[in-house]
Amino acid sequence: MKKQGEFHYAWWIMIASAAIYAASVGIIVSCAPILYRAVAQDLNVGVSEISLYTSIMYIVVTILLPFAGRILIDSIYVIF
Repeated sequence: MKKQGEFHYAWWIMIASAAIYAASVGIIVSCAPILYRAVAQDLNVGVSEISLYTSIMYIVVTILLPFAGRILIDSIYVIF
């Protein structure tokens, strides 16, 4: 019988997956502004327009991601 208070191994996998995801997204989001000036010069726009675009993109993703997750879960139930 399993002792109470012990973590099931699935929780460790979930925690590790979340840490890997957070680290990779954190690196991508943190390093993106390094290229803003080069992209702005290439597109002949200001750096503020590029940063405004990414801000709006992240806000929209934050709002729509729960709905996308729900659609994904519903489609998995239909397949199986």
